[in-house]
Amino acid sequence: MIRRGLILTGGTLHTLDREQAVVRALMAFNGVVEYAGDDLDLQAMGVQDQRSDWLRVLDLSGRAAIPGLVSVGRHLLHEARELGTLDLSHVTKPSELFDTLRTSIEGQNPGAWIVARGLAPELAASFPGVRDHLDRLAPKNPLLLHGAQAEAEAVEAERWAVANSLALRAVVDDPERGLREAGVVRREGVPSGRIEGRALERLRGVLPDPSERRREPLLENALRRCVARGITSVLDVGGCETFALLARLHKSGGLPLRVSSSILPDELDACRKAGVVAGFGDSFLRRGGMLLAFDSDASFELPASARVDHRPTRLELARQAANAGFPLWLFAPHADAVAEALDLLEAVAVPRPAHLLFGVRSLAERERVRLERSGVHVSFAAVPCHGDEPVPATLASRGGRVGLSAPPDDRPALGALAALLAHSRGQGGAFAEDYFELGEALRANVVEGARALGLDARLGTLGDGQKADLLILDRDPFLGGAMPRVVATFVAGEARYELPGWERRRA
Repeated sequence: MIRRGLILTGGTLHTLDREQAVVRALMAFNGVVEYAGDDLDLQAMGVQDQRSDWLRVLDLSGRAAIPGLVSVGRHLLHEARELGTLDLSHVTKPSELFDTLRTSIEGQNPGAWIVARGLAPELAASFPGVRDHLDRLAPKNPLLLHGAQAEAEAVEAERWAVANSLALRAVVDDPERGLREAGVVRREGVPSGRIEGRALERLRGVLPDPSERRREPLLENALRRCVARGITSVLDVGGCETFALLARLHKSGGLPLRVSSSILPDELDACRKAGVVAGFGDSFLRRGGMLLAFDSDASFELPASARVDHRPTRLELARQAANAGFPLWLFAPHADAVAEALDLLEAVAVPRPAHLLFGVRSLAERERVRLERSGVHVSFAAVPCHGDEPVPATLASRGGRVGLSAPPDDRPALGALAALLAHSRGQGGAFAEDYFELGEALRANVVEGARALGLDARLGTLGDGQKADLLILDRDPFLGGAMPRVVATFVAGEARYELPGWERRRA
């Protein structure tokens, strides 16, 4: 078998292993690092060509490389669906907005949904009575415009959208939910057109899915966007539907990164009967844990038939999953949710080192201590790097399994670290003493976060014998200055994303 190789020289490579080693060269074959150390003498090694069918040699010209980023708790199919919607991120004026929407609506059949993304908050606020405007624009079509979040906005800021009357009826006219649905913003008792929170989640649930023919290319686009942001490993919360699409992509060679895929509560019985177990798959695509949410706004919370009494239902589902060998992936965004999730794990009493709490945004001191004792993996949302809640570095320093989730797709994956860079340069922000330093944050993200995924115990550093999953940055992230930019991403030693012409540009 031909050994395919990758050699990097002439740069700064942060291995982010326990020794925090910095090396000048790296050599990998068949996706595994075989050497990380001082510069290689390519002439002595007999390497003549910089690129061939079996070997690629890259001179980083002073650029930096770090292990690939890990993103915990992504919903890849949801991101794919959003990519199939109308993009409004470039629109800055009301007249331009209405012209863009009018063009999109023309030729649509009555009743067809018009869904867009990226509406600027200031644009939505520039005309009062937004519902009336949208009603006149689309009298025969449900219209839903997802709002954009500002770059500096905290990740936990509530998602929002604006909608016309036909779209709002999908929520407010449902007789089971009544006319006071939480999240439909009203003025003088009348829906204003703004929708958020639980109502937005439920409205998303009634949106028509893309056709089977369109889903796969949209999912490919979502995966490419992840890789372009330096993400090489993902924990996906989409369940069996997403796994089936990913499996088809993997079989055809179109899966560009590593994915650990959840099962949903509704799918547990079918998976057990089919003999599916956690870890089923390979190093690129495998089944992970069963997903439970401790958040009433989460669309993947519980089976629809089981939303009457949450705690007993969650406990029974958790016991069934754990006894069947599935780790539990628990979405616990706030302190009360973390406490309830830890209560459940103690009640289940089935020791599984791969249990995971993810999406955590705040943590009370009592739960911090409980997590230290439990050995449970915990992955924090990117928001602690931006907001008032410090990331508990004490967990990592005392041996806790800590990771940082990458932010949503509407901002670069490295954006979660921007505040840490600002902090290291003394540039404002209310940062507590126990915030992660930049190096700690990077290490937690790529090392412990990868372990939390259960993909490979050695994934996430660039030492000998480890996976050649890495990203090349246009500047060293440990030196301060402007935020580094991802110019290339490699997974298993193969280029999965490259910024056009990056090799010809000076670092």
